[in-house]
Amino acid sequence: MKPYRKISLFAIISSTIIIICNLFFISFGNDLEALSALGMLPTIMGILSGTLSAFNLNFFSYSLDFTYYQWINLAFDLLFFCGGLLYLNKGKRMRILRFTFSVILLSKALTFLSSFFYLPVDAANENLVKDLLFFGYYSLVNLAWIYFSFRVLKYLNGTRELAVVPTEYSTGISNSYVESPNGTRLFHLVIDSVMIILIFSVPMITLFRSNIFGEFFNNMAAAFGPNIFAIFFLFFATAVYYIFFEVIFQASPAKFLSETRVLTVDGRPIDFTKSFARTLSRWIPFNALSFLFSRNGWHDRFSETTVLKEKENSEEKEEITLS
Repeated sequence: MKPYRKISLFAIISSTIIIICNLFFISFGNDLEALSALGMLPTIMGILSGTLSAFNLNFFSYSLDFTYYQWINLAFDLLFFCGGLLYLNKGKRMRILRFTFSVILLSKALTFLSSFFYLPVDAANENLVKDLLFFGYYSLVNLAWIYFSFRVLKYLNGTRELAVVPTEYSTGISNSYVESPNGTRLFHLVIDSVMIILIFSVPMITLFRSNIFGEFFNNMAAAFGPNIFAIFFLFFATAVYYIFFEVIFQASPAKFLSETRVLTVDGRPIDFTKSFARTLSRWIPFNALSFLFSRNGWHDRFSETTVLKEKENSEEKEEITLS
């Protein structure tokens, strides 16, 4: 079986199971008393949900409404399902699948790291052994998702090439890369801003509620005020988000959707320094408006980078393998 079929079927099957599990719990309104009357079924569904749940997203909120949380993640599970179906067509349409796998990768990485703030180490807990076993199991599940998502994204990126246009000169024909249009850059800004909030909200809630750092972060928010603290948090989240994706994949989740990538002006992959400069420049006042006057915005010019379009979808390359 070709790699694109394996990836597609995994996305379709896993998302179908988790959609069924989420709808099951939502239909009962997460009523524990009603669920307990069903015997072992809710437990089995819960383990399946915890194992195959690809997303851990929420909208910026200190209070975690579990049903609201489920609906947000259910929407992305449906997107994951659609991405698998589209990619099943000879490995051509991969933008949605690349987008969802990128969200899964960072979401699971943050979930894995933040889970240690709730490490069950209370010796007085009579269920300590069981809690440690569950903690170990779900830590391995998160690591498996991280590894698989990373490998899939690297594989999918390896099947894509940059778009070029031939330009005829008196000395001959030269190929040049195609820059992303301004409308697409605005699309990147909107989608990436929303994804930063969705991906980092749950780790933020975890930090505020943890026994280790909860008091510290609550005191910080009280000392600086909630608005200033939110700005600090967004700056940190933005830096992690863009540097993580741009250095490793040369693309953010929004760029996966638009099938573009960020490179240096001479066509090389950007490094940490370039990505950090781009991230800092994004916070310059009116940076977003700089695209109204130029194809490249201030954060492109100050970091000597540019965003280029990829070629139109083509069939999967036979020589690329996932192993």
